[in-house]
Amino acid sequence: MDEMQTPLAAGALAAQPEDRFLPQQQIEKEPAKPSIVTQNFPPLTIAVMLTLTAIFLLEIEFPSAPETSPLSPAPFTLLTFGGLSRMAVLLGGQWFRLLSQPLLHASIAHLLSNLFGLYIAGRILEPMIGRGWLLGVLLISAWSGSIVSLFTMPENLIGIGASGAIMGLFGLMCVMAYRVPNGPGRVLLLRYAVGTLIPSLSFFQPSSTGMLIDYGAHAGGAVAGIAVGFGLLRAWKAETARPPLAKEMLVIGLAGSVSAFLASGYAFAHGNEALQASLCSDLIPQEMLKKSDAEVLAQVESFRQNYPHDPRTEWFHAILLDQQQHYDEARSSLQIALAEPKLKYCFTPAFRQRLDDLAAQINSHQMPLAGSGDRPAIPYNAPPKPGTQTNGFH
Repeated sequence: MDEMQTPLAAGALAAQPEDRFLPQQQIEKEPAKPSIVTQNFPPLTIAVMLTLTAIFLLEIEFPSAPETSPLSPAPFTLLTFGGLSRMAVLLGGQWFRLLSQPLLHASIAHLLSNLFGLYIAGRILEPMIGRGWLLGVLLISAWSGSIVSLFTMPENLIGIGASGAIMGLFGLMCVMAYRVPNGPGRVLLLRYAVGTLIPSLSFFQPSSTGMLIDYGAHAGGAVAGIAVGFGLLRAWKAETARPPLAKEMLVIGLAGSVSAFLASGYAFAHGNEALQASLCSDLIPQEMLKKSDAEVLAQVESFRQNYPHDPRTEWFHAILLDQQQHYDEARSSLQIALAEPKLKYCFTPAFRQRLDDLAAQINSHQMPLAGSGDRPAIPYNAPPKPGTQTNGFH
């Protein structure tokens, strides 16, 4: 194990020369003052980093839909592997997603940023509090972040990432700084912790990866880490080098890790089928769509009244309005269809593409020619046959 004491901490915590002149009894009563020791290769931290990387590679290797960009799994793939969705949890009853979502990442940039934060925190905290407490805090913070994210993120988004767990580590570090005597060592820990937490919890901080930042997960994880830190600080006696209940926390951490892996495995094997059964039962029956285009479009108002959460109702309505040259109303109907959460859970990505194609077609009718108020002579493409669309879930 490669250990290194930071120069600032070493200078702050080294025994003073005049200590040898103190009475022996007085020296023995002085509480143990921990030093800040870092590890370049903290075993548990490295193991967690490798695990997250392996799971990301599985996302790339076994996609449920084409990648949105290189090394960026599609939202449908993330859902398949156990991504967090409010509808899936609250309406579909898939609470196991609270356990599985911290294992997933949406892109290589997302993964690398979290691995970097994990390494920075782990190389300090693992030698300080031990592997058992480190693993326990990771899991507690990850799941706390998942719970807060569940009730704060938009309904049509999928939450994924280990950032809640990592914010928990920096929240813990902020409290553990007061385990270290006042001086450069404490300042160093606070600088790491606060310097990470403030931008990560800043709601106006733009994402460097182009993704939406899940501030709920960040806040939930940070609060959990701080809370555990205060409890640990209170229970950790000054004269002991290691915190109590280390073995018990390791057992709990390992059991929680196994549960998270099982949750992700179940999501991959059965989660989407169960989700479809619970969320996609109120769609337009397929038998009603096995008709001609004209017959299907004639039932648009009935579909909109009886199946308001089926995005195909507004799709059909947009097609009808487009044929009638009511382009603004057609665009509004398409926006409703694209915002429907069930579009993500109950339909293939191919259907989303058909909605996008129709949107582009509608917009083309209102694109003026350069220097002219006339519409361009773009041939009108016949709308895709509604009766051929299936509500596949794969």
